[in-house]
Amino acid sequence: MVSNPIVFIAFKGSDNHGIGYLRAVLTEAGFKTRVLDLRAGKNVILKKLKGYNPKIVGFSIIFQSHINQFIDLGLFVIVRSKEERIT
Repeated sequence: MVSNPIVFIAFKGSDNHGIGYLRAVLTEAGFKTRVLDLRAGKNVILKKLKGYNPKIVGFSIIFQSHINQFIDLGLFVIVRSKEERIT
C-alpha cells in the first residue's frame, strides 16, 4: 500500500457518492485515502495535510454555494505551504 494518502476535501454534510467511488477504486489499487471536512476550518485542514503529506489533494465541490470557501482554502494552503516550506 502507498504510504502517502490521497486526500479529498469535501463538504461532509451530505452524501458524496463521487468521492465514495473514487476512494473505492483507489483503495483497490493500493492507495490510502482520507476525507477532510471543509467545515473543519483552514488551520485544522492545513495541520492535517502537513501530517498526512499527501500525494494529491482533491477538492469535491458539490454545492456551488461553497465555491468561495474552497477557493479561500486552496489559496490559504498554497501560501502557507510555501511559507512553511511544506512539499
